Amino acid sequence: MQFTVLPVRGRPVSPMPGHAFLVRDNWDDYGFKTTFQLLCVDPGGAIREIGAVKIGWFGMTAPARTPLPDDFETLDGAFFSLGLRDSYYERLRELGSDLQHTVLRALNDVSFDLDLFSRARTESVTGTSLLRTVSADIVVDRFRGSGIPAGPSAAITEVTRRHLFDALRSTGVSWSGSLDEVTFLRRLYDLDGLKSHDPRFATAEGDIVQHRYNNPEDWEDDWVFGDDRFGLADGADEVLLRFLAEMIHPAVRTDSGEIQRLLALVNDHLAADGYELAEARTVSGYPVYEARRIPAGRRTRTPRSLCHRDALTARPGRLRRGPPRRPR
Repeated sequence: MQFTVLPVRGRPVSPMPGHAFLVRDNWDDYGFKTTFQLLCVDPGGAIREIGAVKIGWFGMTAPARTPLPDDFETLDGAFFSLGLRDSYYERLRELGSDLQHTVLRALNDVSFDLDLFSRARTESVTGTSLLRTVSADIVVDRFRGSGIPAGPSAAITEVTRRHLFDALRSTGVSWSGSLDEVTFLRRLYDLDGLKSHDPRFATAEGDIVQHRYNNPEDWEDDWVFGDDRFGLADGADEVLLRFLAEMIHPAVRTDSGEIQRLLALVNDHLAADGYELAEARTVSGYPVYEARRIPAGRRTRTPRSLCHRDALTARPGRLRRGPPRRPR
């Protein structure tokens, strides 16, 4: 689905089926301007007014207005959203389950993805704006008993993840790029809200600093792939896809050759499960990639020779859980 952001009181021009529009709203939640009116074009070409949705991003501080791209297919992992009323979700359901799920995933809806809600809940924008008129209990219970899973089920298999992590290890490229590991992870996770595996520290950040900075030999460079706090080995597809897209974000790395090699490697492995990273927009002239489903007619299986090659060139691919060695 293609989303277009319109100015305050803007209206769609030449709407087509499968198109959606987010109309900005000037409502101010104590310095946060996060509200949009969602319009969806149904299969018959009619514009359906879905309702108000608030969209924030990790690290957002007031005063600020949510800086959405003018056009996109899926918001990246920095953003998260919440419909203001139950009628928002009821009107989405009326469009059919496929379209409903597409919109909820594309806008990173926290009622639909409770893992995302747990990470976004401590953000200032969540408490001040998104939850200003909606209780956390409503968010958690919204889809319970409705037949809609609280978060999409995983389609990226354990086999794909294992081969992908082995291939990434074999490149010798740092997953955090030009950023230190804490800075990179903070772009995707609330490290203060994640527990430490070391009883001496209260949060994941203290854990990482101790065992990657103070004693870098404690954990291997690929530790994050098997750490259950970050959900890359067995979490929701969206968690892994956002991480992979962030690895080639221009804020993380700008070497075009390295980006293209990583992009090709990642897409070779994701293709078997129906995903790819594709260019969505540019930042300062650099492409920004986002995950999307590959149309059914264009899907091809990853060649077995590629997987065998990765397995031969990589170190043995055991997904480690928690800290690899005894804390020091």
